[in-house]
Amino acid sequence: MKLLIDSRIVVKNPYSFEEAAKLVKKRYGLKFSEMKPTYFPSKDKEVGINFIKPTKKVPSSNECIDFIISNQLFFPNTYGLIIVQHFIKMLTFSSTETWLLGFDYMHHLHFEKNIGHKVAFLKKIVENGKKVICEHGSFDYGLLLEHDERIVAFDSN
Repeated sequence: MKLLIDSRIVVKNPYSFEEAAKLVKKRYGLKFSEMKPTYFPSKDKEVGINFIKPTKKVPSSNECIDFIISNQLFFPNTYGLIIVQHFIKMLTFSSTETWLLGFDYMHHLHFEKNIGHKVAFLKKIVENGKKVICEHGSFDYGLLLEHDERIVAFDSN
């Protein structure tokens, strides 16, 4: 197996869909806010957030999608990263820099002409063992997952 669920947290979603949409637009831009996620939990609903990472072999984007489906998890898209950022200090990954990816089906991802579909990321950086900094961005859907990245996937708890 090329992927495994590395860790999981259970939280209550602090945002309505509309509140999350405003934050997506602010942090990632209008084009990302227009792409609705496959799954978004209701405000105050308890949700499991799973963090999936590659093992020794680097999987393709399609293998990541297949893994999420086979484990009966849900794709959060950029909207899920907004929820994750709210709880970012709860995440205790060992590296000082971790990339968290908001995968989804391609028709739920932002598309740029001459580039293709884009997957949003949230990068957690820990400085001096304490201060947490978050950076936002995106990369091409077809790029391969590396060992310092984790895919975010939800379950209904």
